[in-house]
Amino acid sequence: MVNKKVIKTDVYTAVKVMTAILVVAGHVAVMYTSDGAIPVLGASRALAAVTRIIYRFHMPLFFFISGCVYAHNAATGKYSRPLPFIKKKARRLMVPYFAVGVLVVAPVMELLGLTEQNYFVYCLDGIVLSRNSRHLWFLFALFLIFVLAAALKPFIEKTPVGVFAAALVLHIGAKHAHVWLPDVFQIYNACVYAVFFFGGALADRFMSALLRFFEKRIAASSAIGLISAALLLLPFDIGSDLIFAAAGTFVSLFLAYEICRIKPLTDSRVYKLAARDTFGLYLFHPMINYVIFWQFRESALSPYIISAVAFTVSTFAALATTEILRACRSFIVKGKKGKV
Repeated sequence: MVNKKVIKTDVYTAVKVMTAILVVAGHVAVMYTSDGAIPVLGASRALAAVTRIIYRFHMPLFFFISGCVYAHNAATGKYSRPLPFIKKKARRLMVPYFAVGVLVVAPVMELLGLTEQNYFVYCLDGIVLSRNSRHLWFLFALFLIFVLAAALKPFIEKTPVGVFAAALVLHIGAKHAHVWLPDVFQIYNACVYAVFFFGGALADRFMSALLRFFEKRIAASSAIGLISAALLLLPFDIGSDLIFAAAGTFVSLFLAYEICRIKPLTDSRVYKLAARDTFGLYLFHPMINYVIFWQFRESALSPYIISAVAFTVSTFAALATTEILRACRSFIVKGKKGKV
């Protein structure tokens, strides 16, 4: 008999690792599209296609798995007190948001000439008001959703379907009425992505049943194949983005389940490092990626070579930065304990 609880949490970890890698890959590939922050020589239809696919589901997947983990922990009574929960999430999300925003994002944006604002104006407008916080928008939006989750916790426990339905209405309304929503503090993104978070909270209740379905390899593989084929023909609009995100999440959960079955992989030092440092990888890789592409912006090298270099260097540099900061924090904490 498989230990469902262990398998479920292992799958959640694998999804977080996969999603972090998808984010890095997406931030690399997008440089060869018109949406890239740094204009580079050359073009690549393959990288543009990769960007298009990744960007259609990777951030919904991040919010979905956050909702899954929230519901799993809430079921154990971990989040029984709303105010301590919000304070903890503020320390976990908003402190890194402002620290990385002011100390990393703003200097890089100004030094590379990616903003016309000076450092102080960018810190106020881009970071504090969150009008141009780059990848950090996710932290601000997720924090707002956690605050909403704390307020709705009794309803999430009793009527999760109703909460999900309300979040779906909010998603559709925000998509249609975005011009009337304030362009500050990630209010729009919180409204749009809440449906994926609460979808994850709902899905956590049925995750064990889904994993049992994944054990039926032929059925699961057939479903994955049909979904993947259908999505290639799906246009992008307000309806299809939800469908694509849901299908991409389903496929990702299946792949994560398969990853968990490969014990040599999940026991490897690289996997464990990535699993421990997914948050740091998300925080630090984009600006490293910016610097790399700025250096190669006029290079005639193949886009695939530059992309491979950018992906590898930004990934391992971000992981190394996270480990260094963790070691420094541990040293400081031990030092304080020693003085007591």
